[in-house]
Amino acid sequence: MTKVVHALVLLVAFCASPSYAQLLTPTWLVGTWTVISDEDGTPPDFADFTVDGKYINHGFNCTVRSEMPFHIYNGDVYITAEVPGKGPIAMVFRPSQDKKTLTFTSPRTRHNAVMAQVAKHCN
Repeated sequence: MTKVVHALVLLVAFCASPSYAQLLTPTWLVGTWTVISDEDGTPPDFADFTVDGKYINHGFNCTVRSEMPFHIYNGDVYITAEVPGKGPIAMVFRPSQDKKTLTFTSPRTRHNAVMAQVAKHCN
């Protein structure tokens, strides 16, 4: 029994560590992305996907607007935005087959926004 508990503790510690998130983050996703087309006409901004599982959204002036966790499920990128006092909102990005673009479909308007990876914009 003690060995089982010890093994579970090690497994939980491993899964909670940044190295576990790094194992799950595909290398093609890590970096800075920007909106290249938006059927809703929203002004473009930048977002960073980090190796440790964070999505950091910022404007052209590099002001961080939000930082949220992301994960990959069935090839799609899921971002969880927590609305204070309300609850979570999920954003889902679908990568193109060549992994060069990410498409987000607005659940409200049903329009698409497409992001592409670019050179790092902010430090």
